[in-house]
Amino acid sequence: MIELRKSKPEEVPELQELFQLCFGDSLECSGLYFNNFYRPEEYLILREEDKLCAMAGLLNLILTEPSGRVVKAAYLYGMGTHPDHRGRGHAAQLLNYADFYLHGKRDCLVTVPADDPLHAFYGKFGFDECFPLWEGEAVPRAPRAGETSLPVDAAAYDALRERLLADQFHVSYGVLTGLQERLCAFSGGALLSLNVNGIPGCAAVERWGDTAICKELLIAPEGLEGALALAAQAVYAKRFILRLPAFCSQAGLSKRSFGMIKWYDPIAAKRWREADAPYLGLAFD
Repeated sequence: MIELRKSKPEEVPELQELFQLCFGDSLECSGLYFNNFYRPEEYLILREEDKLCAMAGLLNLILTEPSGRVVKAAYLYGMGTHPDHRGRGHAAQLLNYADFYLHGKRDCLVTVPADDPLHAFYGKFGFDECFPLWEGEAVPRAPRAGETSLPVDAAAYDALRERLLADQFHVSYGVLTGLQERLCAFSGGALLSLNVNGIPGCAAVERWGDTAICKELLIAPEGLEGALALAAQAVYAKRFILRLPAFCSQAGLSKRSFGMIKWYDPIAAKRWREADAPYLGLAFD
């Protein structure tokens, strides 16, 4: 017998075990979410014969428009199926149940597929490509006079981020910025406030082994080179991977599809489909 429902707090150890099986995350790493941001009503599960077989997080966030109008959204996070139960349609059942579960609560569902085949998979369930970005390896120069950085907490970073994105269609994370703060700290990275000769910016940088990943770098174009230098100085690594919004550009980076979105509100969908390069940013990937 298959059971589809929201999760219960006492099921967190099972969810973390499934996280490890699906994504390789240690208990310490998955605990960054489950110990600080987990809400039972934001995690759907599929049980078969009383065994946890599949899961899907539906984290609350909002989409913000330049006019100040906001759209209620959910972020599909940590969706996975137990290796012994794959190929049985459990992911499809969870996605269909998510549509039912979110009806009247959220206006859209956002996700970041882990690879190209998953883009095709989600496309079969009504998701459209959205949130393109530039990504690639960068070789930063050294910082110069007038270029400074400062580690900041999630609240300060979120406030700065919203100011920098005020004129763009973008995803706003609110309290979930705290999850990125913990991911940065756990990996050896940081959330940064940047100043390039009076031009404000911000960066979210993780460091995994000998590679730093700048998951977000926001600054006016004339400050970009200096901002990259500051981010690389603050979080040193042998390799530096940079992600930039599609409305920016940087030599040597490749443009690619990043996020996808499934709309429940057709009016909001029209506005966002007509927008120039909506921006997602933090992905917790």
